[in-house]
Amino acid sequence: MKKINYLLLVLGIMLAVSACNKWGNNFTLKGKINGIQDGAKVLLFDRNYTTKKIDTIATGIVKDGKFELKGKLKRVDVYYIGIEGMEQAKQVVLEKKDMEMYEDSLNPGIYNIKGSAGQEDFNKMQMIIFNIEMAQQSLYPAMEQAQMMGDEKRIDSLSQLYQMGFNAIEDEIKANAKKNPKSIISPILILNYSYMLDPKIYHPIYDAFTEEVKNTQAGIMLKDKIDILERTAVGKKISDIVGIDPNGNKISLMSVKGKVTLIDFWASWCGPCRKENPRVRQIYSQFHDKGFNILGVSLDDKAADWKEAIATDSLTWNHVSDLKGWESKAAKDFAIQAIPQTILIDANGTIIARNLNNEELTAKLSSLLGK
Repeated sequence: MKKINYLLLVLGIMLAVSACNKWGNNFTLKGKINGIQDGAKVLLFDRNYTTKKIDTIATGIVKDGKFELKGKLKRVDVYYIGIEGMEQAKQVVLEKKDMEMYEDSLNPGIYNIKGSAGQEDFNKMQMIIFNIEMAQQSLYPAMEQAQMMGDEKRIDSLSQLYQMGFNAIEDEIKANAKKNPKSIISPILILNYSYMLDPKIYHPIYDAFTEEVKNTQAGIMLKDKIDILERTAVGKKISDIVGIDPNGNKISLMSVKGKVTLIDFWASWCGPCRKENPRVRQIYSQFHDKGFNILGVSLDDKAADWKEAIATDSLTWNHVSDLKGWESKAAKDFAIQAIPQTILIDANGTIIARNLNNEELTAKLSSLLGK
């Protein structure tokens, strides 16, 4: 889940909560938090995914480890509670009723909300995801040992097991969304964990959601991403990508494309991206003289790190970045949820394939350009 620093939150969103109760309250949330000092501030806020605006809905003060929030909710949805003294804000599912929030005695850091069916569903899925992530983490010692010994076969085998964890999480989320089309938390879990967001899979899931679920902030964002991915699916004509290269020159995809071009979304800080670079470099060397080009689109936000990675990994093809990280225009234009991701286009700018692995890419280029 995406972490939200409480101190930054307070600095950035201390908005007036004037007339919060002007139209009366339609929810009350009473909470008990362990280990928080009396006098700590509590903020309940709503983040608009479309406008990026953050609205404070209610405020409270901790007394004897307890707090109370009252206000008016526009909709049943996932909201955030920031508590002074806690490192990150908590995602909570609130409904238009009286509710009670308390920490799970068996699972510290997990909060139950009596009166919120959505929170119960959220907690259940969080525990399933947590257990899978713990299984993934158990692979770390063996992976480190294999890397120290340079055992590539063992590294690949363990990497496949690690990837199976991501696949298992996505399978759980898809199954939950299909089984529970009324579940408020389905869209946010899909956005957080379904990295490739295949529209053929997720559009039918979205269509089955109730209107209440579709109108949540995550529901709106999910639909936007599905629409983008359908516009950039295999067989569609790609829109141009324009950016600044490491030398400060403005270049575009259409000006550097070859007979076949790979658009490679990556970043200097992305471990899996850097691991793939030697193999991509080998493929580039094999097919470049036959008309194969690459445009690297970086999601870096520091120019020095980006340039150093290009030099260190000997990436001799064209590169662009607007140095805005995940706010990169190109990333948004193609609904990039995770990296590395790739898009393969032909000379006319038509999408041939998305996210081919190295073996699949080599085979595809061999068929298009010859061995």
